[in-house]
Amino acid sequence: MSFDFPWVLLLLGFNYWVYKNGFRSILISFAPVGFIQTKENQSNKKEKLVRYAELLLFSSLVLGIASPNLLIPRESIQMEGIDLAITLDLSASMQAADFQPNRLEAMKSLVSEYLEEMRGNRTTIVVFSGEVFLHFPFTNNKYALMSAIDSIHFQTINHNSAGGTNIGDAILFSKNELMKVKVEKREQAIVLITDGENTGGLDPNLAAKDALVNGIHLYIVGLAGEKPVPVFEEDGSPYIGADGKQLITTLNDTSLKQIAETGGGVYYRAKEGESLKGILKEIGELEKLPLEMKNVNERVSLSLPISFLILISFIIFVFGTGMWIRRPIR
Repeated sequence: MSFDFPWVLLLLGFNYWVYKNGFRSILISFAPVGFIQTKENQSNKKEKLVRYAELLLFSSLVLGIASPNLLIPRESIQMEGIDLAITLDLSASMQAADFQPNRLEAMKSLVSEYLEEMRGNRTTIVVFSGEVFLHFPFTNNKYALMSAIDSIHFQTINHNSAGGTNIGDAILFSKNELMKVKVEKREQAIVLITDGENTGGLDPNLAAKDALVNGIHLYIVGLAGEKPVPVFEEDGSPYIGADGKQLITTLNDTSLKQIAETGGGVYYRAKEGESLKGILKEIGELEKLPLEMKNVNERVSLSLPISFLILISFIIFVFGTGMWIRRPIR
């Protein structure tokens, strides 16, 4: 047993002293006014019951204030899995409609479908364009991750100040997040989904090598159709790029394949209607290691039984004082 405020228990000693020595008075039974009981008559069973109820009442109040808890030993359970960084491209070209309704929504659907089947993986979500941001920290809660994926939209990143597709920065950022939670012998992986070539920032091949050196598996998914496609704003107007012309997007596999190869990873070209579960099947074959098992103590509050004691002792004390020994309640 433990107490949130153990120093309050010092009042129990004072409470017992008052019970033994304090508030001495002559008790008057329900009788003619001139009749005064002797000490022998004061020791009847009903008077004792009332006095014990009084002691129990104030002792229970002290215990309640001290906030007692039972500590029940439990062994925390962790499912086997890997540490996974899902890194998503939110560049302007993700609004292209060669995937229905557009690449961004198709990507969200693919990732949500994968998360629905996820078991035991500790996962984080990273988003990037010209800059990289942590969208959701590591968790095993797939429902929280699916909600976070659903909250992603084109305006998640300010494309006026963070335009572009900095794949190298995204890989490096994801690698650093994985290293923060590194557990010995537990596999780690980056799944990067993009629809374009690198446009700035760190050389993605250097970032891929860094991930490889740190034992992180790299999977790159190219999400784009076979033909160039114009990009439109959400209101249907043409998306104007930095050159003042409507953005036309296509995907050159060569650079992405090179990045994956440099990082000792795998590149996959996604097509309309394909399931990410199939694309990422290889991840399921990685060696899984449970997180460290820990013995923990579950805290169970005793406030309810103590409240019951307070109620019962209060009823006995109040009604017993008023009905049995007929003395003023002190």
